[in-house]
Amino acid sequence: MKILIDCSNYFSQWSNIGDIALYQVAGRRLSELFPTAEIRVLTDDPDLIIRHCSPLMPISHGAAHSREWFAAGDPSRWPIDGLWPLRRTALTAARQVNTPGILCGRTKELWDLPRAEAYFEALRSSDLVLLSGGGYFTDSFARHARGLLDTLAGAQRLGRPTAIMSPGFEPFGRELAPKARDVLANVDLIGCRDPRTSPKVLRSLGVAEERIHMTGDDALEIALEGERAERPNAIGFGIRVIKYANVNDEVAHGIGTAIADVSSHFDAPVVRLPVNIVGPSDWDAMESALSGLAVNLDDAPMPTTPAELSNRVGRCRVVITGAFHAAVFALAAGVPVVAFAASDHYRRKFLGLADLFGRGCEVIDFADGVPAKRLIEATRRAWNQGDDVRAGLRNKAIELVRTQRAFWGRLRELV
Repeated sequence: MKILIDCSNYFSQWSNIGDIALYQVAGRRLSELFPTAEIRVLTDDPDLIIRHCSPLMPISHGAAHSREWFAAGDPSRWPIDGLWPLRRTALTAARQVNTPGILCGRTKELWDLPRAEAYFEALRSSDLVLLSGGGYFTDSFARHARGLLDTLAGAQRLGRPTAIMSPGFEPFGRELAPKARDVLANVDLIGCRDPRTSPKVLRSLGVAEERIHMTGDDALEIALEGERAERPNAIGFGIRVIKYANVNDEVAHGIGTAIADVSSHFDAPVVRLPVNIVGPSDWDAMESALSGLAVNLDDAPMPTTPAELSNRVGRCRVVITGAFHAAVFALAAGVPVVAFAASDHYRRKFLGLADLFGRGCEVIDFADGVPAKRLIEATRRAWNQGDDVRAGLRNKAIELVRTQRAFWGRLRELV
């Protein structure tokens, strides 16, 4: 049996600890469900997959536009099998002029033929095709989302079962909505990580109610395994400075000033919790946000794995973050979270977490700049939360992981 996973991050330009955790969970659960299966994941960084995500097998994800060749058009005229003679002809022509690719289609982009060949072959030979979790079903990542929908469309045209393993779904604009409506309504099994926005979006796209399952984020399972200090006394800090978060250097410095004030008030060290470690770097963003401020900073090196991030969270009494998976890891550890959001994308993410975890997750809106006073007051409330709230957060994470495992178990019904 062969399983193909298309995913939120190919690790070509970004390295994200949350995504690594999602792939670790996928590999673990699929190998338990299908012990003899070959589980393949599309990626641009095979070494990372081999190092951190065994038993997943890395294969090239191929050029994004190569997927459109089989996903678009009249299925009766362009079945996926019909592309193989075309591909072979193109490959022969490319080899004659000693080039690894050809300019294809209306986009005039280079189709990397060997990579596209690996992608097509992986799709054709798979018995089950999945999408991993993540935050990619949004207009902020429209091109990536379109490629993932193309993978599902190709699998469906081959008659393969398809499933989506608990990402977030946000309202689609005109660019993505028609394709999403055509593809998602035919997916056999769909999980979503939040109860607030995702189910409404899926229903609006024609997905049947019985195919929609609310599971929470799959990284919770890895986050639950971290070490926990006996008397955690640090303030965890995470931030993402990037356009889709609507956080720039000026906003980040305002957040850093509030972090310094809270750290001074509680005489607590600040532990940095980067999730994106390459392109953009959360670590660098925190360095900039705290630059020139008197802050008692933890001097541990930057974490690069989910286990390292989870262990750092275990030293915290409260976490203040604008990065989604820093909040996920904290809540699983029973650490109250103050999440800040300056864009609709992050408001939806964090409000979904707050709906799941209740009192231990407070969301501060930065629509009109950094409300330093509110941020400090919310952090003080989180710091003073009792053991009952902290235990409740961890118990909720355990409950969600049980739900997730039952949901993943339904994959057996598809093959």
